[in-house]
Amino acid sequence: MEERKYEVLSILCMSQIATDYTGADPEQCKGAFKECAKLLIEKFGGLGMDEVKEAFAMASAGILGDVNMVSYRGVFTVAMFGAVLQAYTV
Repeated sequence: MEERKYEVLSILCMSQIATDYTGADPEQCKGAFKECAKLLIEKFGGLGMDEVKEAFAMASAGILGDVNMVSYRGVFTVAMFGAVLQAYTV
């Protein structure tokens, strides 16, 4: 998939994931979503959106160990995103 399309799709997907799995407010996290998309492309480029969703589902179920899934004051962070994907890909 073309990198720009992948980035846009990633941002849309992360908005939904952040809301569904962490209770984050997407309006507060737009900058973080852009940075998460960059991280996904640069460090986890082999993962598709279905795998990212699965990683968050597994983390929510505690399958990936002790990954912090709490969005304090509705904020979703790049660190949270990276920690979930790192645990998923190990």
